[in-house]
Amino acid sequence: MLDTTKYEKWLLTSRILQIRYIAILTAILYCFAAPLDSLIVTTKQVALVHLFHLYVLPPILLIISGLSFFKKSYSKMIYLLLFAPAIAAIGNLLITSKIDNPNLYLPEMYLCIFWIFTISGLKLSHASISAGIVIFISSFSFFYLSYEAFLVHLFWIICATSFGFTGAYLLDRSNKKSFLHEEALVEMARTDKLTGLYNRAKFDEVLAYELSRNKRVHHPFGLALIDIDFFKLVNDNFGHHAGDDFLIEIAQLIQNNIRETDILMRWGGEEFALICLGTDLTGISTLMENIRKKVEQHHFVKVGKKTISAGVTIYRENDTQTTILTRADEALYLAKNSGRNCTKIVS
Repeated sequence: MLDTTKYEKWLLTSRILQIRYIAILTAILYCFAAPLDSLIVTTKQVALVHLFHLYVLPPILLIISGLSFFKKSYSKMIYLLLFAPAIAAIGNLLITSKIDNPNLYLPEMYLCIFWIFTISGLKLSHASISAGIVIFISSFSFFYLSYEAFLVHLFWIICATSFGFTGAYLLDRSNKKSFLHEEALVEMARTDKLTGLYNRAKFDEVLAYELSRNKRVHHPFGLALIDIDFFKLVNDNFGHHAGDDFLIEIAQLIQNNIRETDILMRWGGEEFALICLGTDLTGISTLMENIRKKVEQHHFVKVGKKTISAGVTIYRENDTQTTILTRADEALYLAKNSGRNCTKIVS
């Protein structure tokens, strides 16, 4: 399932450099076109041509490029990028209506449409809107072109739109496939293949984030380390396949008995880690005891009755990953050395 918001954010991030450098390149090319304009049009007409090709479009494009450096200005950049081709089209319409041979400048309109779809950096929906505006503006060429010339002009507009839209559509499909593939790889990298829970790498990421957040805003959380008692006997007596099925079953059992805001991860082997957000020591201790009793009372399909031991701690001011994990590990050690099947606390 495609997360549209996340995809659009990913797409924008990947296209920032494209927008930045294409805007600069297009501005430079317009500046280089100015001397050519002087060779093509009369002295009276050159002022109008230079107005758009030298004094309007290049500054707009450079502003777009400049906005790409500031995240807070991304939406402004996109809106300006969306309407910049329309300004170019208006300029082209005015220029072609004032010169004797409009065919010299009409190709700029076709190139503009193709530019929007293929290299502007706009997503397909925005590119379609921008191109639609340009096509609407170009239709006013009918008022000064001969009927035959307008038919040819219309044909090339259709060609530019067809090629451009098809290319943009295929690129959009390719981008979506790349995004979904990348998301799948990321999910695989942070997910335990057997249980479907987050793995140790994701645990480290979540714990680091929560510790960092507590330095800015007081948002207490608890940490529990859970160990399956005598798990080795499961593999020895029932085989590793049964051991894997048991791990899946107990992971699901624990997952079903925690809050939506709690995060359960496979710590490694027969150990699990549980991060409980927005709780105190009493809250996480009560939750962990409830889970322990649920496991104790449960009859597992292939291995029968099993128990767990748990070590619980709570966030302290200025905690690091090492300090909070050390306390949780100490609590788990106490539980395992107190006869197992119990929850111990180190606050």
